[in-house]
Amino acid sequence: MLCIRGEVRPSSIAKAGQGLFTLDFLPKGKIVIIYNSNPGDLIIDEKSYLEKHPDPTSEEWDIFVKLIGSYYIGNYDHKNLEDYINHSDFPNLLYHCGIFIAVQDIEIGEELTVDYRYFLKENAHEIFKINGKPIIGLSNKESLLRSSQKLIEILESVDDLS
Repeated sequence: MLCIRGEVRPSSIAKAGQGLFTLDFLPKGKIVIIYNSNPGDLIIDEKSYLEKHPDPTSEEWDIFVKLIGSYYIGNYDHKNLEDYINHSDFPNLLYHCGIFIAVQDIEIGEELTVDYRYFLKENAHEIFKINGKPIIGLSNKESLLRSSQKLIEILESVDDLS
């Protein structure tokens, strides 16, 4: 569920296609997206997902993202606005256990970005390549450790989450 107003338009990131842009000012610490609150969203374990989608180059591979540990969330039926958030090595959103949080103040009209490594399957990199540089998924443990550390940094620097 998108917790802000946003719109899809051409991305400012080369070769990224469409992107999601905020129509609201987002203060650091703002909860921007909460996964598993859209109709049709499914939670599936990694083993079951890989049995259904053994080919990481298929278009269906990227409709599910890591929720936490070896559990993934996605939706076969439709695309949500949050599906248009592109990767950045210097993102303005943190992905932590199905929640996207602003890591800095984000101005109206700014494109929303996230580090895909946090929710890709470990070592997955076949599809997400920007400018020839592979984006390789972190291990379940590393993803949770890094996102937890970044979340603590955010929480220590804001009065409250909004």
